Order: sequence, then structure tokens, then C-alpha cells
Amino acid sequence: MELFQILFDLLMAVSPQFAAAVLVLCTLLFGFCSYVFFDSANPGGGIVFLILALITLILFVWSVRQNRFDGKKKDKNKR
Repeated sequence: MELFQILFDLLMAVSPQFAAAVLVLCTLLFGFCSYVFFDSANPGGGIVFLILALITLILFVWSVRQNRFDGKKKDKNKR
């Protein structure tokens, strides 16, 4: 199990695309868990899930379009 954690940490450090995908999946999983937990008590859980899923998806697509996950540092002095 420790070898898996080392490989996972290495992938997170080396690949920004992988890190972004993991963050999106974790956020969606959190939203789904909140939906399941709160759905038994009230319909607010469904709203929480939809809001989290939409915000995460919008931020991910916007970041991909801005080339934030290409792994290259932009020089702010260049025009």
C-alpha cells in the first residue's frame, strides 16, 4: 500500500493534468456523498450535490481552456 501512495504522490507532483482530474473526481465524490447523506433527511443534499458538481465542472473546463494544466510556466514579462 505504501508503494501505491508513493507512486500516487509522484504522479500528483509530476503531472498537473492528473492532479486536476483527481481533484475534480474527489470533489464530485464529496458532492455525491453529501447528496446521499442529506437526501435521507431533506432535499437540500441534492441541491448541494448539483451546485458542487456544476461549480467543479465549470472551473475544470475553464482552467483547461486557459491552459492552466499544460505544465509549462508562463513568463509574465513576455508579450
